[in-house]
Amino acid sequence: MSISSDGRNFDQEANEALYSKDHKRSLLLSIMAMTGDLSDWPVIRLATNIGVVLGAAESLSIYDRFDSPERGANFLMHKSEKLIENDQHDRAIETLRRLAAFSAKERINVLALVKVVSLLFRIKHAELYRHFLTTYFRQLLDNPWALNSIVREARDYELFSDVIVILYECMKTTDVSANSESASILGFLFITSDLDLSSVPAFGDGKNLLLDEFRSYYQDNRVETSKAIVSRLTTASKFLDPKQVAGKILSAIAQREGFSFLRIGDGEGRFVGPHLRRFPHLWSETQAIAKRVWFWNSKEIPDAAFFRSLEDAYLNANVIGLNPEYRITLESRNNLFGYLGVTNGNRFLFEHQDGYKGFTCNNWDNVVLESMNFYRELPNIARQIGCRICIISPHKGLISRIDWLAEADLIEFVIPSEGHPAIVGDSLSEPHYPDTYHRCLRFIESRSGDIFLIAAGVFAKLYCEAARSSGNIAIDLGSLIDKWLSYQTR
Repeated sequence: MSISSDGRNFDQEANEALYSKDHKRSLLLSIMAMTGDLSDWPVIRLATNIGVVLGAAESLSIYDRFDSPERGANFLMHKSEKLIENDQHDRAIETLRRLAAFSAKERINVLALVKVVSLLFRIKHAELYRHFLTTYFRQLLDNPWALNSIVREARDYELFSDVIVILYECMKTTDVSANSESASILGFLFITSDLDLSSVPAFGDGKNLLLDEFRSYYQDNRVETSKAIVSRLTTASKFLDPKQVAGKILSAIAQREGFSFLRIGDGEGRFVGPHLRRFPHLWSETQAIAKRVWFWNSKEIPDAAFFRSLEDAYLNANVIGLNPEYRITLESRNNLFGYLGVTNGNRFLFEHQDGYKGFTCNNWDNVVLESMNFYRELPNIARQIGCRICIISPHKGLISRIDWLAEADLIEFVIPSEGHPAIVGDSLSEPHYPDTYHRCLRFIESRSGDIFLIAAGVFAKLYCEAARSSGNIAIDLGSLIDKWLSYQTR
């Protein structure tokens, strides 16, 4: 705590100044008039607060007042930030050089590391950001969040190519056997980057077989190849815009004929077609992810017949939402298994397009329909034609929680949730598979001519197919229903 000789608590006053702009001038004068030594921690805390309240130039006068050769790493980081904000890049570089030298004896934490590297990206000082990346590479391996953050910052500052080469050089000389998650992140980025990294070795000489298998998969499913598939699908005559999707659904409702609108995401995309099954380690991890997310409370993972039914559900659907180009770009920069899912899912649709009798659209069109007030009109439409709205989801009491359902003739069928921490606490305890699954199928098959809104992960696709084949109209809502209830699950 910073206490002056007259008993004033400057830490407290600095915090108060965050909320009182009128107070900042007197606070600044008091601090500048202070005499005596302050321990390092109060100075760091005080300097941070002052940096928030005051402008860069005023903050720097305080930082300069308290600076000394012994000043700590965090203090130097805060001062560098204010120097850059004040366009004093030469002084910032000088201070960051001090920080680089100082960090040899006082290691900075990962939060500070991400901040420092971001500052150096901002002023594009290659020598110093190379120093920090190589010096702290082991620390980055121990913290996948920090590694991902730095890669994102590099992209934002258009330095990705340079940074990925630096990380690649570090990885070649580092034992990564104890850091499989970070090694997978880096290996994935090396493979999917546009750089000539043809000399990338077999990662860990066979220790990371996931990456070795992914490299083989990627040869036939490169970013440009996968985007070309999207281009072919979205320019075909069977591709619909959101208004046309709405029109197809409303026509089916009016005629009371079986209809399903499904979407293929990265999760389901990993389970369709034969391609991923050729890679035993990728396939094993794919199943493990499904167990954590979809089948976390199930008695068992469904057998092969379940996933053949998943493929049939897509091939029988009237409209399928595919993964757009931007999603391929996004996953190629972030997630190995996300990339597998979006590319393999689209490839499945592409390989079956000649025999497929339905239509395709973008897989976000379920959300676009909301912006068109499509769902809000369904209770009135259902009332006019004498059908009911059936919602299958993990959420209870929807008629009192979603305003436009208040007047609906609604049937709710509650199922277990996915394994997401935001919703799993309120989940139905009954195992989803096989218990709830077969009970839900019996309910669906007992209805005909109704409108089904279904939010059930991979199960939604099979429930939608059961609804369609029973003469109902089914829409795969996905996590949109979580948004209606203010859950942040995506």
